[in-house]
Amino acid sequence: MKIFALIIFLFAFATGYAQSKIAPTDSFVVKGQIKNSVTFSINMLDTFKAKSLNDIITVNHLGQALTTIKNVRGVLLKDVLSDIQLKSRGPKQSFSYYMECVASDGFKVVFSRNEIFNTMNGDNTFIIVERDGEKLKDIDDRIAILMLTGNGKGHIYIKGLQQIIIKSVNEE
Repeated sequence: MKIFALIIFLFAFATGYAQSKIAPTDSFVVKGQIKNSVTFSINMLDTFKAKSLNDIITVNHLGQALTTIKNVRGVLLKDVLSDIQLKSRGPKQSFSYYMECVASDGFKVVFSRNEIFNTMNGDNTFIIVERDGEKLKDIDDRIAILMLTGNGKGHIYIKGLQQIIIKSVNEE
């Protein structure tokens, strides 16, 4: 009986600490403080101009290599979001907006609108549309956003993107 209880405990402990697989997504919705919500499907993402990113070594916050993603192609996040109209009253208020990117497992990353549209970070933030010769529909952790930072202290890598919620710091 003690052995049985020990096996149950070890199984529960191991499964509790094991990494869960992120559910892939076939579309994501952009909603929030915008005039109209938009859903982007895999097919819609294929209509944007993709850029070859070659091989990417993902690193953690300590600068340690995690994995290599080979033959990557991506579309700029700012190109995908360029036609989204904010509910702002003018251009000055547009600087108060931010984007909460939410993955299928609940993981969240926040970007400021200014960061994506007006800095070099926006020129290095991609939605991956091809990897290792596989199209987006065949990638296990689709839909993914990858921000390539220049300092080597970690990439922002969101897998299973489900929604982008546009918010304002002035929201009531």
